[in-house]
Amino acid sequence: MNGHADVLQKLLEEGMTSLHLAAEGGHSDCIHLLLEAGCEVNAQTQQNASAMHIAVLRNHPAIVKLLIDAECDLDVPDNRQQGPLHIAAEHGRQDIAELILMAGVNLKLTDKQGKTSLDVAARGNHVSLADMIIKADRFYKWEKDNLNSDSDSWITERLTFKQDHRLETQHIRSVIWRLATKYLKATEWKKLAHYWKFTEAHIRAIEHQWTGTKSYREHGHRMLLIWLHGTIMAGENPIKGLYEGLVSIGRSDLAGRVMRWPFPLVYCAGSVQDQSRGGVVKVSGNKRMQIRPHLHGGVQQCEIRGASEHGSTMQPCQRFLSELASKGPPFPRASCHLEWQPFQSRSGPRKPSLSADS
Repeated sequence: MNGHADVLQKLLEEGMTSLHLAAEGGHSDCIHLLLEAGCEVNAQTQQNASAMHIAVLRNHPAIVKLLIDAECDLDVPDNRQQGPLHIAAEHGRQDIAELILMAGVNLKLTDKQGKTSLDVAARGNHVSLADMIIKADRFYKWEKDNLNSDSDSWITERLTFKQDHRLETQHIRSVIWRLATKYLKATEWKKLAHYWKFTEAHIRAIEHQWTGTKSYREHGHRMLLIWLHGTIMAGENPIKGLYEGLVSIGRSDLAGRVMRWPFPLVYCAGSVQDQSRGGVVKVSGNKRMQIRPHLHGGVQQCEIRGASEHGSTMQPCQRFLSELASKGPPFPRASCHLEWQPFQSRSGPRKPSLSADS
């Protein structure tokens, strides 16, 4: 009607539908209207490309989200046998990959060269995206293994597969960096990876990155961060997990050192048992409070040390521990039971000591 011969040619010769054209141009309003009118969301062109393939290729995250909400097939292959995630991996499109991974996708799908989306990301040196796929693969396995379990720990944080830059995990991430860059030997990161059930495909993808003769340090750091993602999201204890992992590979010396590394300062003394996590949290007064975890009789505890600006009273300590308990991982989720245990300092006035069981 408007004389757009080029559009008509695409419709006739390439087998494109109006949904394909709207996806190609990034026209969200048109996508809305077409989907509401009952347009076939999985229709393919003569090249077997769906609207999702085109939206990913053209880098239109908003369109990708609309098509996912319309329950499009994320595993449909194009003429290269690539799914939408293959295309996102090939071009390093993390935002789009996140949307696809969050929706759920077949990570075993291979293209004509026999490559998975993880292989494609690693080959293109898209390191962060490759790590996202590994995190998702481990999450999918956890979800399958625990589908019929009574576990209520997953998910304690908003699920994401992107890099973690949160304040709450800052300290444990610094511990992991020290482990990988200063203490773990060249082959030990892979021993830990096997202990934590990383697959050979995961390890190959991590090893594909080359940063020089000390590449193993970066490989170990990436592996540990991927492991940490699953551990914290599952509400498990990362310090305890590190300790057990290091012991399992014959590095009890290093495991003990990890438990002695300084954890960040709070204003009272005591312990939070079993559910505690090492890390940093901001509480009342906008202060950064810190805890030092340690193992005692197989039970995780943390020593809470420092001085209160409110003085040596029960109330501020109780309020702090209650706030700490409400934070969720990497901190205790249950409320704390407090016992007042004053003690005499060798060189000063009496100070409070608390015992808090989660």
